[in-house]
Amino acid sequence: MSGAVVPVSDEDLAAYADGRLLPERAASVEAWLASPENAADRARLERWRLQDASLRAALDPVLAEPLPAALRAVLGEARPPLRARRSVRWLAPAAVAAAIGIAIGVGGSFALWGAAPAVARGLADSGMSAHAVYSRETRHAVEVGADDEAHLVSWLSNRLDTPISPPDLSAEGLTFLGGRLVPDGGRPAAQLMYEDGAGQRYTLFIARTDESGTAAMAYAWEPDICAFYWVDGTVGYVFAGPENRRHVEQLSRAVYDQIG
Repeated sequence: MSGAVVPVSDEDLAAYADGRLLPERAASVEAWLASPENAADRARLERWRLQDASLRAALDPVLAEPLPAALRAVLGEARPPLRARRSVRWLAPAAVAAAIGIAIGVGGSFALWGAAPAVARGLADSGMSAHAVYSRETRHAVEVGADDEAHLVSWLSNRLDTPISPPDLSAEGLTFLGGRLVPDGGRPAAQLMYEDGAGQRYTLFIARTDESGTAAMAYAWEPDICAFYWVDGTVGYVFAGPENRRHVEQLSRAVYDQIG
Protein backbone atom coordinates (compact mmCIF):
# COMPACT_ATOMS: atom_id res chain seq x y z
CA MET A 1 0.00 0.00 0.00
CA SER A 2 3.10 2.26 0.22
CA GLY A 3 1.75 4.00 3.30
CA ALA A 4 -1.57 4.94 1.67
CA VAL A 5 -4.42 5.67 4.05
CA VAL A 6 -7.23 3.16 3.48
CA PRO A 7 -10.77 4.66 3.81
CA VAL A 8 -12.82 3.25 6.67
CA SER A 9 -16.56 2.81 7.15
CA ASP A 10 -18.83 3.59 10.10
CA GLU A 11 -18.75 -0.13 10.91
CA ASP A 12 -14.93 0.00 11.06
CA LEU A 13 -15.04 2.99 13.43
CA ALA A 14 -17.59 1.32 15.69
CA ALA A 15 -15.60 -1.92 15.79
CA TYR A 16 -12.41 0.03 16.50
CA ALA A 17 -14.09 1.89 19.36
CA ASP A 18 -15.17 -1.46 20.82
CA GLY A 19 -11.73 -3.06 20.37
CA ARG A 20 -13.07 -5.67 17.94
CA LEU A 21 -10.75 -5.12 14.95
CA LEU A 22 -7.84 -7.32 14.02
CA PRO A 23 -4.45 -5.56 14.52
CA GLU A 24 -3.88 -4.95 10.80
CA ARG A 25 -7.29 -3.33 10.26
CA ALA A 26 -6.99 -1.38 13.52
CA ALA A 27 -3.72 0.08 12.24
CA SER A 28 -5.51 1.20 9.05
CA VAL A 29 -8.22 2.90 11.10
CA GLU A 30 -5.59 4.66 13.23
CA ALA A 31 -3.87 5.92 10.09
CA TRP A 32 -7.22 7.21 8.83
CA LEU A 33 -7.94 9.00 12.10
CA ALA A 34 -4.47 10.55 12.14
CA SER A 35 -5.17 12.41 8.90
CA PRO A 36 -6.14 16.10 9.41
CA GLU A 37 -8.92 15.60 6.85
CA ASN A 38 -10.68 13.15 9.17
CA ALA A 39 -11.02 15.34 12.25
CA ALA A 40 -14.81 14.81 12.23
CA ASP A 41 -14.35 11.04 12.60
CA ARG A 42 -11.93 11.57 15.48
CA ALA A 43 -14.53 13.74 17.20
CA ARG A 44 -17.23 11.10 16.64
CA LEU A 45 -14.98 8.40 18.07
CA GLU A 46 -14.35 10.50 21.17
CA ARG A 47 -18.09 11.07 21.65
CA TRP A 48 -18.71 7.34 21.40
CA ARG A 49 -16.03 6.61 23.97
CA LEU A 50 -17.48 9.19 26.36
CA GLN A 51 -20.94 7.61 25.96
CA ASP A 52 -19.52 4.13 26.58
CA ALA A 53 -17.77 5.36 29.71
CA SER A 54 -21.02 6.90 30.95
CA LEU A 55 -22.84 3.62 30.36
CA ARG A 56 -20.26 1.63 32.28
CA ALA A 57 -20.37 4.07 35.18
CA ALA A 58 -24.16 3.87 35.31
CA LEU A 59 -24.54 0.11 34.89
CA ASP A 60 -21.58 -1.55 36.60
CA PRO A 61 -22.93 -1.00 40.13
CA VAL A 62 -26.22 -2.76 39.34
CA LEU A 63 -25.01 -5.79 37.39
CA ALA A 64 -24.97 -7.92 40.54
CA GLU A 65 -28.61 -7.28 41.41
CA PRO A 66 -30.88 -10.38 41.21
CA LEU A 67 -33.09 -10.87 38.18
CA PRO A 68 -36.77 -10.27 39.08
CA ALA A 69 -39.12 -13.22 38.79
CA ALA A 70 -41.37 -11.29 36.39
CA LEU A 71 -38.51 -10.78 33.95
CA ARG A 72 -37.43 -14.41 34.24
CA ALA A 73 -40.95 -15.36 33.20
CA VAL A 74 -40.83 -12.97 30.22
CA LEU A 75 -37.49 -14.30 29.02
CA GLY A 76 -38.77 -17.84 29.29
CA GLU A 77 -41.49 -17.17 26.74
CA ALA A 78 -41.23 -16.91 22.95
CA ARG A 79 -40.05 -13.56 21.61
CA PRO A 80 -43.14 -11.33 21.29
CA PRO A 81 -43.96 -9.07 18.33
CA LEU A 82 -42.26 -5.68 18.20
CA ARG A 83 -45.23 -3.66 19.46
CA ALA A 84 -45.73 -6.04 22.38
CA ARG A 85 -42.07 -5.67 23.34
CA ARG A 86 -42.24 -1.94 24.01
CA SER A 87 -43.09 -2.37 27.69
CA VAL A 88 -40.06 -4.64 28.13
CA ARG A 89 -37.71 -1.86 27.05
CA TRP A 90 -38.61 0.26 30.07
CA LEU A 91 -37.71 -2.40 32.65
CA ALA A 92 -35.24 -1.49 35.38
CA PRO A 93 -31.64 -1.24 34.10
CA ALA A 94 -30.40 -3.90 36.51
CA ALA A 95 -32.99 -6.40 35.33
CA VAL A 96 -32.12 -6.11 31.67
CA ALA A 97 -28.37 -5.90 32.25
CA ALA A 98 -28.48 -9.03 34.40
CA ALA A 99 -30.61 -10.81 31.84
CA ILE A 100 -28.37 -10.28 28.82
CA GLY A 101 -25.10 -8.88 30.12
CA ILE A 102 -25.38 -5.79 27.95
CA ALA A 103 -27.58 -2.73 27.74
CA ILE A 104 -28.17 -0.32 24.93
CA GLY A 105 -29.12 3.19 26.07
CA VAL A 106 -29.20 5.23 29.23
CA GLY A 107 -31.68 6.72 31.65
CA GLY A 108 -33.64 3.49 32.07
CA SER A 109 -34.05 2.73 28.36
CA PHE A 110 -32.72 -0.68 27.41
CA ALA A 111 -33.24 -3.28 24.70
CA LEU A 112 -33.24 -7.05 24.76
CA TRP A 113 -32.59 -7.16 21.01
CA GLY A 114 -30.17 -4.61 19.56
CA ALA A 115 -29.41 -3.20 16.12
CA ALA A 116 -25.85 -2.73 14.87
CA PRO A 117 -24.15 0.09 16.84
CA ALA A 118 -22.90 1.81 13.69
CA VAL A 119 -26.45 2.14 12.33
CA ALA A 120 -27.78 3.84 15.45
CA ARG A 121 -24.68 5.99 15.99
CA GLY A 122 -24.68 7.21 12.40
CA LEU A 123 -28.36 8.04 12.78
CA ALA A 124 -27.62 10.16 15.86
CA ASP A 125 -24.90 12.08 14.03
CA SER A 126 -27.24 12.87 11.13
CA GLY A 127 -30.08 13.97 13.39
CA MET A 128 -27.90 16.19 15.55
CA SER A 129 -26.25 17.78 12.51
CA ALA A 130 -29.65 18.61 11.02
CA HIS A 131 -30.75 20.05 14.36
CA ALA A 132 -27.64 22.24 14.57
CA VAL A 133 -28.27 23.65 11.09
CA TYR A 134 -32.01 24.27 11.04
CA SER A 135 -32.90 24.99 14.67
CA ARG A 136 -30.99 28.28 14.40
CA GLU A 137 -32.98 29.51 11.40
CA THR A 138 -35.34 32.39 12.10
CA ARG A 139 -37.41 32.84 8.97
CA HIS A 140 -36.79 29.48 7.29
CA ALA A 141 -36.78 27.01 10.16
CA VAL A 142 -39.27 24.76 8.30
CA GLU A 143 -40.26 24.25 4.68
CA VAL A 144 -43.92 23.50 5.40
CA GLY A 145 -45.56 25.07 8.44
CA ALA A 146 -47.90 23.52 10.96
CA ASP A 147 -50.82 25.35 9.30
CA ASP A 148 -50.45 22.96 6.35
CA GLU A 149 -49.82 19.80 8.37
CA ALA A 150 -51.85 17.54 6.07
CA HIS A 151 -49.63 18.40 3.11
CA LEU A 152 -46.47 18.05 5.22
CA VAL A 153 -47.48 14.59 6.45
CA SER A 154 -48.39 13.39 2.94
CA TRP A 155 -45.19 14.76 1.38
CA LEU A 156 -42.77 13.37 3.96
CA SER A 157 -44.57 10.02 4.18
CA ASN A 158 -44.32 9.59 0.42
CA ARG A 159 -40.66 10.58 0.25
CA LEU A 160 -39.62 8.25 3.09
CA ASP A 161 -42.09 5.52 2.08
CA THR A 162 -43.22 5.22 5.70
CA PRO A 163 -46.04 6.89 7.66
CA ILE A 164 -45.00 10.19 9.26
CA SER A 165 -47.21 11.65 11.99
CA PRO A 166 -46.00 14.61 14.09
CA PRO A 167 -46.29 13.75 17.80
CA ASP A 168 -48.41 16.15 19.86
CA LEU A 169 -46.11 17.65 22.50
CA SER A 170 -48.41 20.45 23.61
CA ALA A 171 -48.83 18.78 27.01
CA GLU A 172 -45.04 19.07 27.36
CA GLY A 173 -45.13 22.79 26.60
CA LEU A 174 -43.99 22.55 22.97
CA THR A 175 -45.65 24.02 19.89
CA PHE A 176 -45.34 22.23 16.56
CA LEU A 177 -43.80 24.55 13.95
CA GLY A 178 -43.76 22.26 10.91
CA GLY A 179 -41.11 20.28 9.11
CA ARG A 180 -38.86 19.75 6.14
CA LEU A 181 -37.07 17.19 4.02
CA VAL A 182 -33.39 16.83 5.00
CA PRO A 183 -30.54 14.70 3.61
CA ASP A 184 -29.26 11.56 5.28
CA GLY A 185 -26.23 10.27 3.45
CA GLY A 186 -27.75 11.01 0.06
CA ARG A 187 -31.19 9.69 1.02
CA PRO A 188 -34.31 11.60 2.11
CA ALA A 189 -35.04 12.02 5.81
CA ALA A 190 -37.62 14.10 7.66
CA GLN A 191 -37.21 16.73 10.34
CA LEU A 192 -40.13 17.92 12.47
CA MET A 193 -39.56 21.02 14.57
CA TYR A 194 -41.04 22.22 17.88
CA GLU A 195 -40.57 25.33 20.02
CA ASP A 196 -41.11 26.00 23.71
CA GLY A 197 -42.33 29.19 25.38
CA ALA A 198 -38.78 30.51 25.68
CA GLY A 199 -38.15 30.10 21.97
CA GLN A 200 -35.90 27.05 22.28
CA ARG A 201 -36.13 24.62 19.39
CA TYR A 202 -36.47 20.83 19.46
CA THR A 203 -36.41 18.52 16.44
CA LEU A 204 -37.45 14.98 15.60
CA PHE A 205 -35.32 13.44 12.84
CA ILE A 206 -36.79 10.41 11.04
CA ALA A 207 -34.86 8.27 8.57
CA ARG A 208 -35.04 4.84 6.97
CA THR A 209 -32.31 2.31 7.79
CA ASP A 210 -30.70 -0.23 5.46
CA GLU A 211 -31.50 -3.19 7.70
CA SER A 212 -34.35 -4.00 10.04
CA GLY A 213 -33.45 -4.00 13.72
CA THR A 214 -34.41 -2.76 17.14
CA ALA A 215 -32.43 -0.49 19.43
CA ALA A 216 -33.88 1.25 22.47
CA MET A 217 -33.15 4.81 23.44
CA ALA A 218 -29.53 5.85 23.70
CA TYR A 219 -28.06 9.21 24.64
CA ALA A 220 -25.85 11.35 22.41
CA TRP A 221 -24.20 14.66 23.17
CA GLU A 222 -22.14 17.38 21.57
CA PRO A 223 -21.54 20.97 22.69
CA ASP A 224 -24.88 22.78 23.18
CA ILE A 225 -26.95 19.85 21.84
CA CYS A 226 -28.12 16.57 23.29
CA ALA A 227 -30.34 13.88 21.84
CA PHE A 228 -31.95 10.51 22.38
CA TYR A 229 -32.14 8.12 19.46
CA TRP A 230 -33.63 4.70 18.74
CA VAL A 231 -34.41 2.29 15.90
CA ASP A 232 -37.72 0.51 15.31
CA GLY A 233 -37.70 -1.91 12.39
CA THR A 234 -36.41 -0.05 9.35
CA VAL A 235 -37.01 3.44 10.76
CA GLY A 236 -34.72 5.39 13.06
CA TYR A 237 -35.55 8.41 15.21
CA VAL A 238 -33.47 11.16 16.82
CA PHE A 239 -35.05 13.69 19.17
CA ALA A 240 -32.65 16.59 19.77
CA GLY A 241 -32.73 19.81 21.74
CA PRO A 242 -30.71 22.22 23.86
CA GLU A 243 -28.22 20.62 26.23
CA ASN A 244 -30.50 19.54 29.08
CA ARG A 245 -30.37 15.76 29.29
CA ARG A 246 -33.17 15.25 31.79
CA HIS A 247 -35.64 17.45 29.91
CA VAL A 248 -34.77 16.08 26.47
CA GLU A 249 -35.14 12.53 27.79
CA GLN A 250 -38.60 13.38 29.16
CA LEU A 251 -39.64 14.77 25.78
CA SER A 252 -38.10 11.83 23.93
CA ARG A 253 -40.13 9.38 26.00
CA ALA A 254 -43.28 11.30 25.15
CA VAL A 255 -42.39 11.06 21.46
CA TYR A 256 -41.51 7.37 21.76
CA ASP A 257 -44.82 6.54 23.43
CA GLN A 258 -46.85 8.31 20.74
CA ILE A 259 -44.97 6.79 17.82
CA GLY A 260 -45.51 3.31 19.31
